[in-house]
Amino acid sequence: MQLDEKFVRSLVSDEYFERGEKYWRQGRVRMVRSGDLAEAKVVGTQEYTVTADMTTLDFECDCLAFGLDHLCKHVVAVLLSVVRGEQEFRKKIPKAPTEVKSKDGRK
Repeated sequence: MQLDEKFVRSLVSDEYFERGEKYWRQGRVRMVRSGDLAEAKVVGTQEYTVTADMTTLDFECDCLAFGLDHLCKHVVAVLLSVVRGEQEFRKKIPKAPTEVKSKDGRK
């Protein structure tokens, strides 16, 4: 099985996918280690640790929702970070508006 967005979607309900995607878009994922064994910190109501073994596709999260017959939004957010990559995320961050002043110093 290839790890791609379609596969991530197949792991959870639409609701959990949307919640995880929202966390990814908000920049709540901080990758600690990547590669075959990824580890990340995800900021939710508190900071959660997510591990993802990319060779066996085993996932863990220390939140209360993980393992209640589904994966949690924190795992989804981490998997989206892996699939989409940090560069794609950074492209989505809007640039701060720059102030333009006239020659006399007024905005």
